[in-house]
Amino acid sequence: MIKVYSFSKNGSKSLSKHFAVKEFVSNVNGRIRYDSVKIDTKLINKLEKLFKFGMDSVVIISGYRHPKDSIAVGGYSNDAHTKGIAADIICYKNRKALKSKYVAALASLIGFSGIGIISETSVHVDVRNYKNYSNAHWWGDERTGNDNIVDFFKYCKISKAELYGEIGYYGESLYFIKAKRKTAVYYDENGKRFKKHYTAGKVARVWATKGKYSKVLSGWVKTADLKKI
Repeated sequence: MIKVYSFSKNGSKSLSKHFAVKEFVSNVNGRIRYDSVKIDTKLINKLEKLFKFGMDSVVIISGYRHPKDSIAVGGYSNDAHTKGIAADIICYKNRKALKSKYVAALASLIGFSGIGIISETSVHVDVRNYKNYSNAHWWGDERTGNDNIVDFFKYCKISKAELYGEIGYYGESLYFIKAKRKTAVYYDENGKRFKKHYTAGKVARVWATKGKYSKVLSGWVKTADLKKI
């Protein structure tokens, strides 16, 4: 649901645990020329989900934009920002800005229908659909003009294990294991290429399972050789 606020009257109004109206006000170089602020509640709900992955903060670089302000900053008079369904963000973890490749991949898991890598650390996200925008899905890279990204993990050449390791997130689907015996670690889930050994009692975290094998950060191990702890 898209709600309309007055910046002068409701600028300090809390939208959720981490966001307020004033963070989404239309401006050009800090100059606020229009009082009306449009914000989609679905956008706020999805932005809040970023904090479940341990973010210190999510900085809104650009939220709602008046059509004239959007044109002034190089956008369009009818782009997603003018609808109140978009935000350009930088995510901070341990006081450091996360690289945009990780933020984009995480945004795809959260379910943002619009995602665009802007720079090394900034990412565009939105909640477009056929009712509120001209197209219901767009994943791209604004640096290269690639508008047809299907999978940010493949595009950015990262794995879920790398992403979760980077943001330090350990969800319910992930768990610790202890090697029951000397355990071989393989390069792939087919156990064809040997990589190293885990000694008995080695503790690691399982990121995924496939067939007879489980994925740990350094490779794949036989699930039968592991004890869940």
